[in-house]
Amino acid sequence: LVAGLFHSEYQYFVRNEVGYFINAVTIEYNRVVFAFEMCMTLAVATGFGLVYFALPLSLDPIVSATILVLFAPLYFVLRKINQLANAASDSIEDNGLYFQKNLIESFSRTSHATQTLFAPYNSTGDTLQVDGVYLGTDYYIIDGGGEYWLSDTGFANSEAAVGTLTEYTAYPGSPTGVSDSVTDLTLNSYNASTGAIDFTTSGSANVTGTLTSGGQGLLDAWIYSDFDNQASIDQAKDDLDEAESLILLTQADFLNARATLESRTSVFSSQIAGLDKQIADELEDLQTGAQAELLATQLEFKIAAFDFALLASRGNTLIMSIMLSQDSEDFGATNASARAVSGATISVTA
Repeated sequence: LVAGLFHSEYQYFVRNEVGYFINAVTIEYNRVVFAFEMCMTLAVATGFGLVYFALPLSLDPIVSATILVLFAPLYFVLRKINQLANAASDSIEDNGLYFQKNLIESFSRTSHATQTLFAPYNSTGDTLQVDGVYLGTDYYIIDGGGEYWLSDTGFANSEAAVGTLTEYTAYPGSPTGVSDSVTDLTLNSYNASTGAIDFTTSGSANVTGTLTSGGQGLLDAWIYSDFDNQASIDQAKDDLDEAESLILLTQADFLNARATLESRTSVFSSQIAGLDKQIADELEDLQTGAQAELLATQLEFKIAAFDFALLASRGNTLIMSIMLSQDSEDFGATNASARAVSGATISVTA
């Protein structure tokens, strides 16, 4: 891109603004590099995927095809469920501040805790508590040594990626460096009631522990023994039924909370309407009083201006004659005549 710019004709640079070239070098160039990087990542992932699928398929086509048909849809389902849960976020205003609220997503993969919404209920400050319910799907395993094992199948960045089970001394942030592809794990036993699980890694290491699921409770295909027996298939069906029940119950609870809040809007609307009328009346009173004060002030200003003009005109013979003609002997010791006329010489004896 840069080489193309420097090989452009001189008039090309003259016809375009400087900001155009700055944008091309500083922004567009990085976007092109990122696009090539993503393209190479996709190519590498596609190559690994073909290798992982081609080798088992060549060794045992029937078993490989069966696993592919059953495993791939479940992988896409887990990823899609978590994408929908993560997208159910909205911006909520509280005291002038905005917060992101998502009542069906969990921000902890080891507690599966959710957020809580406190909605205004009345004018006295009471609130309606709406508890969140995690509707994504996730699980973790704690082995006998207290280590955590977590799968990223439901959180993969692309559908081409293969899930990985990773060991942590403490989650998040403390991986032990031990991980394995979920397609290489072998389930030895799993008790859905107690969560007790026993499996073997690709390195022949045996792991026993307790599995805790969150949200809809759907698990990786390897925990269902890749659906190679009827018991595992029945367990997957049971988990799907429980997931559906959780979704329906949560939907009913949210709809009930929404109906409650909508019923309260009429109360708030009437109160707001009353406040609006009261404020309008007070504003009208204030405006009436202010107008009266303004008229009085204007009248006082006009009187003061007249007095000032009259005072400034006392040196005028006509004004002086008028003012003297209004004098009377009852006002002070002035002996001026009331018959003073303009242009006459008047003697005033104090």
